[in-house]
Amino acid sequence: MDGMKNFPYEFTKPLLLCFNLLKRCNIGFFDDNVPFFKKYWRFFFIIPFVLIHYITFSVYMSRVFTNQIKMSELAFMVPVYLIFTQGFLKAAIVIPKKSDMENLIKQLGIMWRTNNLNNYQTNKKNRFLKQLNLGHAVFYWGSIIAAWQNMLAPLVFTLFRKFVNEEDTEFLLPFGCVYPFDPVKNWMRYITMYTFQTYTMFRVIYVYIGTEFVMITLCAHLSIEFALLREDLKHIKPRKNKVKHDNELTDNNDNSGNTIKSFIQNHQKLIE
Repeated sequence: MDGMKNFPYEFTKPLLLCFNLLKRCNIGFFDDNVPFFKKYWRFFFIIPFVLIHYITFSVYMSRVFTNQIKMSELAFMVPVYLIFTQGFLKAAIVIPKKSDMENLIKQLGIMWRTNNLNNYQTNKKNRFLKQLNLGHAVFYWGSIIAAWQNMLAPLVFTLFRKFVNEEDTEFLLPFGCVYPFDPVKNWMRYITMYTFQTYTMFRVIYVYIGTEFVMITLCAHLSIEFALLREDLKHIKPRKNKVKHDNELTDNNDNSGNTIKSFIQNHQKLIE
């Protein structure tokens, strides 16, 4: 991400988490120097995987209208289906808008201030950034742990009943889907389909979380900039322009840093 290397670390740290999540599903930012094939080759299998899983999942969900799905199972499947749909739509929106988002991030990075701040501004900015990073960590780890728990629970349950209780039980997949073949005919096919569903669903989860993080981070950075602007505005000292009269020249310099001129210089792009 060469486009962000000149920006302060406190500015880029929250964004790097977002971009790393999106990179796992091959949505890269600030990668204009990456060769075309290296940038897009993963889409050749990610997109078909996601489409196949979404279609088979949708067909399975349609069984609710024929009363073939229990209400307890439906209560689990509906939230997953909504997350899947939202992740799919978010990817369709983010990918065409990547350049616009990169330009916005660059503008914010250029405006980001690390000096010429008073103690109140510094403390407030650090507090906002700490809250943002903490929120990212809690939301990220909570989401990932919950996702892995739901993904692995059917496998653990199947293995426990097969080898511990020695019961003759069905192979359980993470999600109900309708395939033109028996996905649990044998162990090899079961493990293959289990891996397919887990891998595909995590691509969707990464898009879902990553896009949320991008929006939250951009809004947080803008909030910080406006908070600094508000504090600067409170400390502006209006002064009359001093001009030359009757060959008398007075000093027009103001080194306080609280003039309207310095205010405009610091916040011109944000005001625009």
